[in-house]
Amino acid sequence: MGFFAGVATAFTGSFWQFTLCRFFVGFAFDNCFTMMYILVLEYVGPKWRTFVANMSIAIFFTFATCILPWIAYYLADWRMTCIVTSVPLVLAVGTPWLIPESARWLVSQGQIDRAIKILGKFERINGTKVPDDIYRRFRETCARICKEEEADKTYSVLDLFRTPRLRNITILFIVIWMAISLVFDGHVRNVDNLGLDVFVTFTIAAATELPADTFLTLVLDRWGRRWLACGSLVISGIFSIWASAVSNSIYTASLAILGRF
Repeated sequence: MGFFAGVATAFTGSFWQFTLCRFFVGFAFDNCFTMMYILVLEYVGPKWRTFVANMSIAIFFTFATCILPWIAYYLADWRMTCIVTSVPLVLAVGTPWLIPESARWLVSQGQIDRAIKILGKFERINGTKVPDDIYRRFRETCARICKEEEADKTYSVLDLFRTPRLRNITILFIVIWMAISLVFDGHVRNVDNLGLDVFVTFTIAAATELPADTFLTLVLDRWGRRWLACGSLVISGIFSIWASAVSNSIYTASLAILGRF
């Protein structure tokens, strides 16, 4: 979907056609990014989850965003840029054959044998041997849980708001992610207004992902998520407001980049 919508963007002839195509591009991108992120982390041991979660973005996301403005610079045509940047999305077609399905999701759907088969594949890759008794108890436990869930009521997204504690956590997550998305996108889209070369400024701002995510990798498990989430948002807000109050282009860009960091 993202590939076809991205290519179709280059052939749009009106604002609403362009908007519709970009909507589907965003829909596909966010789904691919979020689902693959969660799926990969599911098969990573707790010891390495922080490292994989942050360094994967630090390396690949940073590299891609740093070269993106130069692709646009050398192509010098927004339609061709849409086509070229949509081509990598074709690789998503091979995902079902390269990345195994979520074992947790399979168990929740009652496909226990298929989940065990996938776990056995990881067992062979890691060169370990899980005792058959562990698999037997795993199968029995999953079967019991599935029966209990079938007998229980069906859950929906509304259940996230039924109890006070769960409702508060859900609303807090929604607000935090809205704020993060708003601030991050604001910084990305405001690069052109900083008064400097947009290509260089965008590259430098994108490069901050590498030290930022590396820093998180080192301190996240030690300091915890709540204080880091709160502290980083407050500091970002301070630098962002400070940047808007400064008239010098160099200082404004520097403060804005620090706010994005």
